Amino acid sequence: MRSNEQTPLVWNNKQYDKFLIIENHDIQAGFCALIVFALNGLRKAKAINAIPVIDFNAQNTCYFYDESRGDSIWEYFFEPVSPFNITQINAWLKSGTIKQDTVARLSADEFGYLHHHDPDRLATFWAWCAPEDKAAWIRAKRELGRKYISNYVKPKAYITDKVEQFCTQHFKGKLVFGVHIRGTDFNYATPLHTRIYMEKLNTLIAGLAQQEYCIFVATDQKQYLQELSNRYGSRVIAYDATRSSNHIAPFKLSTLSGYQKGEEVLTDMLILSRCHHIIKGPAALGEMALWFTDHDDITDLALQSEFHAKPYDKLSSAFSALNVDQLQAGQLAKQKWKEKLVKRIYSWKIVAFFYKRSAHVRRWLNH
Repeated sequence: MRSNEQTPLVWNNKQYDKFLIIENHDIQAGFCALIVFALNGLRKAKAINAIPVIDFNAQNTCYFYDESRGDSIWEYFFEPVSPFNITQINAWLKSGTIKQDTVARLSADEFGYLHHHDPDRLATFWAWCAPEDKAAWIRAKRELGRKYISNYVKPKAYITDKVEQFCTQHFKGKLVFGVHIRGTDFNYATPLHTRIYMEKLNTLIAGLAQQEYCIFVATDQKQYLQELSNRYGSRVIAYDATRSSNHIAPFKLSTLSGYQKGEEVLTDMLILSRCHHIIKGPAALGEMALWFTDHDDITDLALQSEFHAKPYDKLSSAFSALNVDQLQAGQLAKQKWKEKLVKRIYSWKIVAFFYKRSAHVRRWLNH
């Protein structure tokens, strides 16, 4: 029993008004989005003088749930944000130790506003509220992200140990260029062709003469890693993470455990944060890697991209939009149609119900 269980709304000698249960309302969210959701929940908790409790569980965060690791998905990868958990709170409610009005939850609408529209939100891309000065906007969000990561997000030691081991083995004595290229199902903004990343790389390495350097590539798309390896040879290094050869993101694959999916993404991100110069596009992982470092030696290709303000089922994946597999016109049209059909099915309430609860349904819809 914890010493503060007799006065559950006191933490670090401070009195709070309530608990805020931070849940995930976006079943399709990837790992980086979950971190942003958690941080915006922490921001909300601070605003209402609430103790935050992150409840990413088997029902609302099914892709990363791993029975062998327990029910608290956030705590597979990070230290807890407070000394309380949902099991304790439910027990206190049942026993009458705390009243129902001292436990707050965000509705789906409130969750959506906090993440997509609130001007003060943490975000990796401007999305629905495009600013006039995108560079200034993203710099301000980066500063806010760094503050919240520093204060609230501490990766587990066994993950940071893997990162340290990788960097010691591959980066020592070298100038390291980090490149993040998101492929597979990325769809909310304009994906950028690999040649754009390579053009920037070529400019950066042109004046290095004989200086020792390497290129760390973080990507979810097998073809992208192969393309850069073909161009730069042994200079290219990558973490041994699972990658996809089609439009299905690795975190949706049924061949990986929920824990492995999250660990691979987080490890890739943390390694990227250790690179001396980072080239990143509009996707979340590249920007979030910068929240884990304090340098601004960056080539930000996100500024060349635009948000796609379309319904989910009208969006094409990066894999299809860039025709990564170089399909013939008829095959490509069929691929895009199939993707949009599956997205339309996602929106049906009965499908959403079973999608959350059945790995078989998720596996069937992914294909």
